[in-house]
Amino acid sequence: MWAKWRNRGALLFILFFLSVFPANAEDHSLPDGFWNRFSRLQTVLRQLPKIAFPETTAVYGQLNRPDVFFPFSGVYPRRDYLAYRFQPWSPSSDFVIGWSDPNEVKSIHGSYSHDGNIIIVNNGRLVLDSADFRLRGNIIILHNGSLVVRNSHLQILSQYIYQHAIVALDQATVLFDGARVSVNGRNWNASFTGQTRVTIRDTHFDDGITAALFNRAYVRIERSNPLEWILFDSVRVEVFRSHSHIFWFVFGDSSKAVLSFPRGQDIFHYSLSAEQPDVQGIGYTFQLDSTSSVYWGVILQEGSDVTVTDSYLRAAGIQILSGDTLEISGLVNGQYYEDFLAPISDRRFRLVRTKLETWNVYPWGAKYVELKNNIIGELGAAKDSRITLAGCLVDGSGGYVFTEDSTFSTFFLSSIFSHVIARDRSTQLHVYSSSLAGDVLATDASIMLLVHSETQQVPVAKDTALIVEMAVLPPKEARINALLPVYGSAAVWAGPYMPLALHHYRLDVGPGSDPSVWKTVAVSYGRGVRRGELAVWDTRGLEPGLYTLRLVLFLTPEDSLEAKRQVVLGPDVGTGLGEESGSLPRRFRLLPGYPNPFSEKTAIRFFLPVSMRISLRAYDLLGREVAVLAEGNFPAGAHQVPFHAERLPQGVYLIRLEGDGISAQVKVLHLNRQ
Repeated sequence: MWAKWRNRGALLFILFFLSVFPANAEDHSLPDGFWNRFSRLQTVLRQLPKIAFPETTAVYGQLNRPDVFFPFSGVYPRRDYLAYRFQPWSPSSDFVIGWSDPNEVKSIHGSYSHDGNIIIVNNGRLVLDSADFRLRGNIIILHNGSLVVRNSHLQILSQYIYQHAIVALDQATVLFDGARVSVNGRNWNASFTGQTRVTIRDTHFDDGITAALFNRAYVRIERSNPLEWILFDSVRVEVFRSHSHIFWFVFGDSSKAVLSFPRGQDIFHYSLSAEQPDVQGIGYTFQLDSTSSVYWGVILQEGSDVTVTDSYLRAAGIQILSGDTLEISGLVNGQYYEDFLAPISDRRFRLVRTKLETWNVYPWGAKYVELKNNIIGELGAAKDSRITLAGCLVDGSGGYVFTEDSTFSTFFLSSIFSHVIARDRSTQLHVYSSSLAGDVLATDASIMLLVHSETQQVPVAKDTALIVEMAVLPPKEARINALLPVYGSAAVWAGPYMPLALHHYRLDVGPGSDPSVWKTVAVSYGRGVRRGELAVWDTRGLEPGLYTLRLVLFLTPEDSLEAKRQVVLGPDVGTGLGEESGSLPRRFRLLPGYPNPFSEKTAIRFFLPVSMRISLRAYDLLGREVAVLAEGNFPAGAHQVPFHAERLPQGVYLIRLEGDGISAQVKVLHLNRQ
């Protein structure tokens, strides 16, 4: 079908529909024409305008840099990256030092708050001395600018992971001395490039910092924690008497190395450079002395050849910068490898007597990457990459799921146990998948489509982003001659600058797998539905057989998206949901919990054909009984009891119903509330 979107008076046409998905999760193939339909959506995304903000001053022209790099945003230069990333700009809110006076020095003591970005240019200098500084924005240091944070508490008021960052380039200098940095329970992002010099001494980062180092940046760390560093190019890193660090060493095309990382809680010395035997093609130098709680990681680009022996490796990242098509399968977290060659055709990665905790995958420029049947810790995509995950688990052990730039990512029959974030103009499509832990967030001009998929957290859209959730659950015990409640979701979350919203939704039904005639079941205006009752389907007068339910979601009175679900109506035998008052079920039946997954409690329903003594109990996967839900004599009919799991650890539990020599069992998934 055609979907027409209005964006502040401009008509943009999106030629795609969600009506071609399989009727059940057992059909693992993507439908014919899938990518052709959705590639048109990606084209339209690039036409979406940026948010219009107040007039800027000439200082922001300094941010149109061809040499800016940024971690977890595609490690590559982009000419307007800083200006693009750090909107909104406002001369009245941004704190600019060194513009009107190139040698300006700004000193701050005591309590101070600022909503906006801090930009230090020319020879400008910002000194926080014995200050409690609260910042809702980013810090950008150019030219010969400098930042000093001494005996101070710097609070970055982020609302989500990696929302804000510190970026330093050119000949900038950064000093943290006796400082404390907190990021509102989130992680802070950093990029140090050019010939930036960074010194971190006696400083604690409450929520961590992830910093990428490029060009000839120099970093010296003394008695500080916790920090994460990614080493590129010709950078130099020195670490002394610190703890709680993870270091990522990047190996590019034509690089070769045979590595053995030191194990143990306390590491007295380790160094890495191209001057060492068995190491070629790297430009960085690394030295560490008398440091504890150190973890090691490697990032492998195309053409690299790396062997790791006799080590504990916290993570290995597969960074895909180019190429037409790459298929990756068989990666599993938490494995010990006696002698293993990674099944990736364009690079060589061998593990010998090594435990690898986490695999991470970063498509940052590949035309198409397909991940099948993997268990990985993090997925990050940037540039114009196109990615499909099929039958995969992202367990969050290496980070989270993020997409940026104009990427298009499809998650099919996959599960995510981490944050899920879409940025820039990226598109995420989740089909028969689940996000069961962390934030589900779309920012900038991104779009996220959740089709027959589950999220534990309520999705959040910011800026001009849009999130659409559509799901139809087949009625339990579906039969003719009944009033069947149809559950699912028809919801839209739109950022404050996105003019589209949910106008209304409609539920239709038609006979067979591809109906030519549809009958409207219900129409609902106003508020959407999330994991609730969409409509009541009157099956009286219908014949048993296959039917298709069609959910049509309207963003305007004319513009719509749709998703389908097939259901088989059985004969009128009175076996479950939808039974009219007074009728009795004719067989012993235990239904799955609802909701499932759940965080505190779920409802367990069962049906008895005759009065009997039953036992309904919950067990963990080791077979240990954790709860008695019901026990005793129950009359014939439908029954419902709650399963309270607030005090139980998260995981899968078995619900077992027994009575008169008959038994039935279902599984439920309990997740702790975030």
